[in-house]
Amino acid sequence: MGGVGASSALHVLRIVQESIANILHHTRASEIRVAIARVGEGVTVSIDDNGQGFDVRQALGTAAGRGLHHQQRCAHAIGGRVDWHSGPMGTHFMPWLPLAR
Repeated sequence: MGGVGASSALHVLRIVQESIANILHHTRASEIRVAIARVGEGVTVSIDDNGQGFDVRQALGTAAGRGLHHQQRCAHAIGGRVDWHSGPMGTHFMPWLPLAR
């Protein structure tokens, strides 16, 4: 990813790895889509699956949400943010991460 600092690139990689691991372990998805786009002063990683959804708020409030918390910590560590939307037809996860770190 041209123009992305090493720290930001590492955080993007960790977040994508954690998201895919969560999908494979928890969702019974048959399809995963990943797209990365430059947005303003950062990058947005869009990760979608067609697996069984989950209650994001509930997962974040329990120890079972360790993977979600890890994704939040990675994003927040470099000034980024994360957003999840989940339902019975799949989950959309979209972190935004700044480029210059």
